[in-house]
Amino acid sequence: MMAQDTQDSGIWQVEMPLILGTTEDMDNAFRTQNQSPTDWNRNIVVQRKGPVNVHCSLLDVVHGKLGVDQDINTDDDGALGTLLVFHFRFVPQQHSRRVIQASIHVEFLATDAQSSPPAVCAISPYDTWTVVPTTEHEEKTSAVEGTVGTPGTGPVSASLTAKLEKLRIRDFSDAMAVSGSIEFSDDINSGECNCAAWTLLENQTRKTGVPASLRTGILLKRETNAIFYGMVKISCIADWKTRFESMFGRIPMDDPVLFNPGLKPSKAQKNKKYNPDNLLRSDVKSVADVTVQTVFKEAIKEAKK
Repeated sequence: MMAQDTQDSGIWQVEMPLILGTTEDMDNAFRTQNQSPTDWNRNIVVQRKGPVNVHCSLLDVVHGKLGVDQDINTDDDGALGTLLVFHFRFVPQQHSRRVIQASIHVEFLATDAQSSPPAVCAISPYDTWTVVPTTEHEEKTSAVEGTVGTPGTGPVSASLTAKLEKLRIRDFSDAMAVSGSIEFSDDINSGECNCAAWTLLENQTRKTGVPASLRTGILLKRETNAIFYGMVKISCIADWKTRFESMFGRIPMDDPVLFNPGLKPSKAQKNKKYNPDNLLRSDVKSVADVTVQTVFKEAIKEAKK
């Protein structure tokens, strides 16, 4: 039930790559930009407004060392590392609008061709996770009707009509799903992976869209403290109404997110729970979060006299 039948839903591809350069004929289109060539760790990575708003924010950046962890390659103990926390949101602007599937691709590159890009050694969430599983009960009745006749002489004849009914009962499960993987970029096919990817799928039975919020963690291994940058691409498959309203829209190109491991951490970063000298895999797991909806339990109040 998790496979998406694109023939039924229609495809609305919205790509938001963070790449260097300018976009032609985009003077009037909104795009996120760096304030300067030294605008490190830009908070607003992607902001798209439409029938479904798509946002990506960079919440935390911690440069340090990988530390000691048997789950991470022991040869990398003491290697330089960076922990990044991204927050993705998919917010429909009307009740009838939804995102059926969302794909997120984050790629890390060095600033020059001679340097190696940072390697992605851990992400969270990783592998496939189900979100809010549901069970449906279905009953279907099929009927077959036939007539058996006995020929007679003259105007008199006899016939018998038989009707057979078959009841089929079944229970089936479905759920939203979030899956994460570590991959090569398109131009790399050996060595260490430099990309993190996530896919969000809706519950096809309930048709409630993908989770509204996804917080992810990425742990990088670096060879040096050289500047590097990140590129993010988000593609969405939406309901047909949203696809129709967005088909004439043009997607501008945002500036890349710049990272400088040589900078001293700010006071706010020093107060966070991460240990820059031991960026364990558990730190990556601890930041992951998926939210379908947020409910104010005490929203109904009685007025005081």
